[in-house]
Amino acid sequence: MTVYLRKFLNNSFLILFSFLMLAAPHAVYSIEAVKASNEGKVNSVSFGKGYTFLNVELSDGTSLDLASANANSSLKVGATVHWRNARKASQYLRQSDGKTYPDLYIVELINNVQLSGVVLSTQTVADDIYIAVNTKQKEHMLIINKRLLPNKLSEGQHIKWTFTPNTLESNKNSTRVESIEIVHKKNK
Repeated sequence: MTVYLRKFLNNSFLILFSFLMLAAPHAVYSIEAVKASNEGKVNSVSFGKGYTFLNVELSDGTSLDLASANANSSLKVGATVHWRNARKASQYLRQSDGKTYPDLYIVELINNVQLSGVVLSTQTVADDIYIAVNTKQKEHMLIINKRLLPNKLSEGQHIKWTFTPNTLESNKNSTRVESIEIVHKKNK
């Protein structure tokens, strides 16, 4: 029994999940993952006993309630957040204020996100290059200092980039990146 318990506790997500089960024993938990999206715009933020509770709007206009133990304390309404390892808790009662969530997803927020896509266009303005990129999910506008881009980009190239979601600014339509890697040149 002790060996089994130690293996169980070695997984940090299971520790978080176990704590939540003990904190709200009447809630029904399942391993149902969030179906389509792992990105949303923060509608509201509240805090309670080591967890940050978020209501986020997905790209299709629907909203989800999330709880995370690793949220940045400077998280603001309007910020875009990314998450992984979502698990659903039904009828979760938050002990601190008695609020019940019909469906609450316990998640791990991601600090660094890596995306890839195809370059649609580029434009240089002062010391920055603005790059319109199409991923399978949506279009992105990237900004990079031209000194940080070793090669010239052209339409049709497949690139990838890593960024830290901006938790301090709202209504941001573009993402500043520190590096862009050309995955392969466009087909001729």
